[in-house]
Amino acid sequence: MIGKIITPVIKKRFSRDERNFYNTLSNGIDENLLYVLSWLKTHEAQELLDSEDEDEFDEAFMDTVLHAELNNRIQKNTLLGIKPLSKFYKVGSRLGHNQLRMPQTYTSEDQEALSILTDYVGDTIYSVNVDSCLNIKDILMAGALGAIALSSLSKKILESPYTVTPRSGATVDTRCTMITTTEYGRAVNTGLLQAYVNDGCYKVDIVTAGDDNVCDDCLEIEKNNPYTIEEAMGLLPVHSRCRCSYSRASHELIDPELMKGFVVNLTDNDYSLKDTSSPSGDFDFTMN
Repeated sequence: MIGKIITPVIKKRFSRDERNFYNTLSNGIDENLLYVLSWLKTHEAQELLDSEDEDEFDEAFMDTVLHAELNNRIQKNTLLGIKPLSKFYKVGSRLGHNQLRMPQTYTSEDQEALSILTDYVGDTIYSVNVDSCLNIKDILMAGALGAIALSSLSKKILESPYTVTPRSGATVDTRCTMITTTEYGRAVNTGLLQAYVNDGCYKVDIVTAGDDNVCDDCLEIEKNNPYTIEEAMGLLPVHSRCRCSYSRASHELIDPELMKGFVVNLTDNDYSLKDTSSPSGDFDFTMN
């Protein structure tokens, strides 16, 4: 299961914080799978697997303990997944203030930037958990309709994190890995850039990881340094698993009061997700 299997390549490339983040995401998926395997031994499971058509299965599934429990687990996994973001944000914030040799501050703008980040990443983690549970539902339905032998259900459920889902075009494991690298970097860079803003820095360079794995797009962006804060905010992350970061481009600082009210947003959202499918919302994955 994905919480126990981290390839040597992933171990080598992940920092300690990234590895812990990955484990938080994947262990939640693993716990869901173990719960479903245990549930398969119940009388309720047998009744559900006796369904004779899709409509009957869907109606019966909505009333199962399994359906209610998986909804609860989606919520729990999402909340656990976004918990480390504050720590990652503060890593970047501390780095930014230290680079500018300014005292540590935490402003209302920091609070808002972290809130935007948390809503965005929470929605991403929520989506992965929903798709994982929909995979499980699809496998159970296939078993009920005879497309999968009942004796193979447990194996299929355990393999589900590595099966490409039609809804995303990727496996759950791949998406957990992608979230780990992309969103860790987004969180650190958000804290870093907001620290620059708070301290009156108005121009930055975008810096690549500097190794043979850097893509042409990132190299081109680095080549065109420097950028204003607003320009730079719209560039990172360049792509999934982007490892680029920011660095101050000028030793001149302006009056921080001139930058007051500017909130860093490195997501592609210009709105809050709190009223839709955020961790405090409705997690009925059957409706997605």
